[in-house]
Amino acid sequence: MMTPGSQSCSRSGSLQPSTPGSLLGSSEGTASAILRFLPAPPGEEFPFVQLYNHAAKTESGKWYIESCPVTLTLPCPACESGTKRKMYYISNVLVLLDPLRPENEGKVFLYKYGETVMGKINDVMTSLDPFDALEGANFRLRIIRNGHFPNYEKSTFDGPSAIGDEDLIASVLGRRRSLAALVAPGVFKDYDTLKVKYDLIVGSK
Repeated sequence: MMTPGSQSCSRSGSLQPSTPGSLLGSSEGTASAILRFLPAPPGEEFPFVQLYNHAAKTESGKWYIESCPVTLTLPCPACESGTKRKMYYISNVLVLLDPLRPENEGKVFLYKYGETVMGKINDVMTSLDPFDALEGANFRLRIIRNGHFPNYEKSTFDGPSAIGDEDLIASVLGRRRSLAALVAPGVFKDYDTLKVKYDLIVGSK
């Protein structure tokens, strides 16, 4: 998932699932792109946010799709009922290369990613900070379709390098979007509202 401000890099709207080098555009079922993870936005502590959501299909064919308040360590009626939740992360990234969508190159996006990519980040944290604009590293995103699901295991980081010269770095960093805004309390529905919706959708067979 990526979104550059109000623009979209896919047919979906803002903050909807898509990736650089989307598999949707590849007949071979593989794709690649080069990204640069960016530092935390001004006034924010972390270069990523961790979120949870629910996307559960009931026996009747209806879907319960909601952000999970466990993100804010608040109770969630879906979790209490045993519905599985999915964890993901969002960071600001600069797209350096996107062969399938070259119009994305040079733009800053919000990038949604899962545990595999976060594992790649954690693996290199002992030797470098991949979010650093001067001494971080480019991320070679490689996507291989594994059945119906994309697989990111072949993705790797390059060696340390700067994003560019001082002017380019200033321009790129000036285009970051707030991550804290994505997990602000007002983004999430209150417990009672979620409970009514959950009972209406999941409770009906």
